[in-house]
Amino acid sequence: MWKLAVCAAALVAVPAAQAAFKCVDDKGKSHFQDTPPAACTNVVIYEVSASGAVIRKIEPQGAAGAAVKDVGAERQAAEQKRRDRALLDSYSSPGEFDVARDRNLEIIKARLDGVKTRLAQVEQREVVLQGALASYKGKPAPAVEQDLEKVTAERKQLQASMARFQKDYDQTRTQFDTDKARWVELRGTAK
Repeated sequence: MWKLAVCAAALVAVPAAQAAFKCVDDKGKSHFQDTPPAACTNVVIYEVSASGAVIRKIEPQGAAGAAVKDVGAERQAAEQKRRDRALLDSYSSPGEFDVARDRNLEIIKARLDGVKTRLAQVEQREVVLQGALASYKGKPAPAVEQDLEKVTAERKQLQASMARFQKDYDQTRTQFDTDKARWVELRGTAK
């Protein structure tokens, strides 16, 4: 019984997840959202912590939406600063980017190669089943038709996986190249 009471007390003590911004619009309605509410562009908006404490007060600005844009720009600048700091702290030379990129690409390429191998097997099986289906003079056995449907579905799934892995491969290469260029720019060193 006391365990139940402790659990209930713990659940009550856990603060409910709150939005990052709160305000009361011109009509007196309260708004709580992760981004500054659009309905509150002409009133004071409060940025709050998870516990509900006010972090800062955002005054309304003349043009509608200007406060929202300013907060968005501040967040974007803070995020860029955080990413820049992480890049500078994570790598000490441009060559480290190449090593990390190659290691990540190797993993994706191994997955891609595995899917290609399986796809070749499935396509081969599909050809065999289509040949078996064509060889029937009358109505083919339902098991063969079902088998062909399963193999065709698996082929489509594997093709989608290949496309996804290829996209991941390209995005990973691009991201490492972009990060390396940004690191070089931040460090002011030549490649």
